[in-house]
Amino acid sequence: MKKRKILFLAAVLASAAVFSACAMTKSDVRLISEEQAKEMAAKNTSTWEYKGCLKDKKNNVVTYNFTDTEMGFDFAVISRATGRGLDGATFYYDDNTYCDWEMYYSEIVYNNCKTELEDICKAKGLVGAVVEKPFSLSVVITDGSAAEDYIDVYPELCSCIEKADVKGKFKDMEIRIANLEGEGHRLGFYTAAGGYISADDKLTGEMTADAEKRTGSDVKVISTKKCGFDELKSEISLSGDNSVPEVPMWDDAWEKFMVLELESNGKRYKMANVEVDGAAYLADENGDQVPPAKETEK
Repeated sequence: MKKRKILFLAAVLASAAVFSACAMTKSDVRLISEEQAKEMAAKNTSTWEYKGCLKDKKNNVVTYNFTDTEMGFDFAVISRATGRGLDGATFYYDDNTYCDWEMYYSEIVYNNCKTELEDICKAKGLVGAVVEKPFSLSVVITDGSAAEDYIDVYPELCSCIEKADVKGKFKDMEIRIANLEGEGHRLGFYTAAGGYISADDKLTGEMTADAEKRTGSDVKVISTKKCGFDELKSEISLSGDNSVPEVPMWDDAWEKFMVLELESNGKRYKMANVEVDGAAYLADENGDQVPPAKETEK
């Protein structure tokens, strides 16, 4: 059965490749041009200078090299043919393009304010604060503390980074707050514009926003429940070949699953942050799943 499914998916994906920008061989993938690479560099910084490109014809990879003259570091826009498939099998190839400017810039900003960040953390009782990924900050607090206890500290951290952020890339920065319980237990988030929100409230908000799109009306949360994987399996009902994924949707949920009881237009629903049939699990009181919201044409 599984082999037939894979073969069917392979046929579908191969057909899709014929009618899209995808290619059946690595060498047939059309990579981005020099002009497109320059446009991508310009989206990151206005002080770029083009240094030329390197081509790897065997693997169909092209690297466009740049220098940020203001910041004093080199960066690249890399376009490569990448295989796509299932269960280790490659069905088609397409272009995978990325620019590493954000990574280098974030490192410079962090290094320029690292000492001040450490001083703030030490004075306020925080374990530490580091740039987790481009334009966000990860803050670790001590075991037993509440993220709300440090609300007055988060603006200080934002101000510290703002002084080192000469390009203004961190102006919408999100502070992601965790503690030492387990591995990466997320507590909440802080932004200058929106203030503090707990991880549970953010996850619930993301789930209900998705539910409202799919039901077409406002949704009221009746109850919330966090549970582990084994308990989750008893909370939701699936039919056919569907199985319960072991990884929760929305990365910020980490290893915790959230089950919501919802009400919309007089009907009751149950929702969980696991993907089933291409969307978060959402079923009505009869157990019938609500399909994903249709993409609206722009």
